[in-house]
Amino acid sequence: MGDTARGGLGVGRYEDEIPTKFDTAIVFPPAGDLVELALSQLDSGGKLVLAAVYMTPIEVKNYNHLWMERSVSSMANITRDDGREFLKIAAKVGIKTEVEVFPFDKLPDVLILAKGGKVKGNPVIKVAD
Repeated sequence: MGDTARGGLGVGRYEDEIPTKFDTAIVFPPAGDLVELALSQLDSGGKLVLAAVYMTPIEVKNYNHLWMERSVSSMANITRDDGREFLKIAAKVGIKTEVEVFPFDKLPDVLILAKGGKVKGNPVIKVAD
């Protein structure tokens, strides 16, 4: 998802053509080769956030994508204020999330269900009462 310079939001596949440059973008899949493409979609001063715990090696061949004060950070570098700002924006644009809570002793079954896409929303494992 990205926040465009004109205030709109967009979600799409990496090969989709965008109508305008983004102010911010988040790369979710752990594919380092998407970083340069995402940087090329950012406006001046844009920020790219890498939201993967693991990522393949990142290679930027065209350094022009780093010019104009564009920046790259990982989720590890996100502050609490960044999180609060994101939640405000998510509420404003109507992003809704769903979770399904499971007891800890069902963890192996839940992993199988999640892999098969049979969990409603995001699975949450309850560790303690």
